[in-house]
Amino acid sequence: MSARLISLLLLSALPAVSGCALIEDIADGVQLPSGAMNRVDLVRAPTTNQMLSWSCVELLGSAVCSTVGLGTVPSTQDLLFSFDLVFDLSNPNDAIPIPLVELLLGMSVFEGANLGVACISFCDPADEACQPALDAEGACQAEQSTEGAPAVGDLVPTVDELVDLANNVLEGEDLGYENGDFRYIEPLGTMEAHIQFDLAPDLVLGLADELLTQAVDDVVAGENVQLKIPYAVEGSMFFDVPENGRYALGFGPFADQWALDVQ
Repeated sequence: MSARLISLLLLSALPAVSGCALIEDIADGVQLPSGAMNRVDLVRAPTTNQMLSWSCVELLGSAVCSTVGLGTVPSTQDLLFSFDLVFDLSNPNDAIPIPLVELLLGMSVFEGANLGVACISFCDPADEACQPALDAEGACQAEQSTEGAPAVGDLVPTVDELVDLANNVLEGEDLGYENGDFRYIEPLGTMEAHIQFDLAPDLVLGLADELLTQAVDDVVAGENVQLKIPYAVEGSMFFDVPENGRYALGFGPFADQWALDVQ
């Protein structure tokens, strides 16, 4: 499908706006959105004790681990990592809302760990039959992009099942928005866009295996342990911009660390 046809379809689907302002936007040339990653919040994670219990029982068995208070194996749900990507987005156009339709996410956790990549395709809220898609064929491609914006082939290797879109922050708690829907930036508007994901527990714990093994040895030896998870995030946001087609806006690398609770 050509960029021109995409633009026409998008324009026909726009909500009612001032006709003069819309014509002026198109006549002047529809401007591209801007944005940047603000932060990554860890909204759910296992405690240090839960991670150590999982590793200790795997290494030494529950009988030995019980003697140091690590004999209870946590459930998979207890080991879930959920995080919130927060972006600051802006739309300079007078009359045209612009949707964020896809996200290419590259993420590494723990120093030296392989980079995992996932392409998320969101849904138009008007399409009730749509389901958000992971790594859909032909997704996360753009006609235009900012300099250095990563494309699918730029972030390798891909780790299967790196992330799932989060249904809730904590079990039973509503996000307050539809996590799988487009994020529309209103005309002349700015917004803080939240996108929440769940990291696969087995993947994170597998990458942390060496760190956890050392931590278990320290606990058995009677030493205090504090776990921190360094991470880095980068990728591209994909917008459908009338008259311009699919546009990619790169973000990151954004590096920081999460400190886990000690209980």
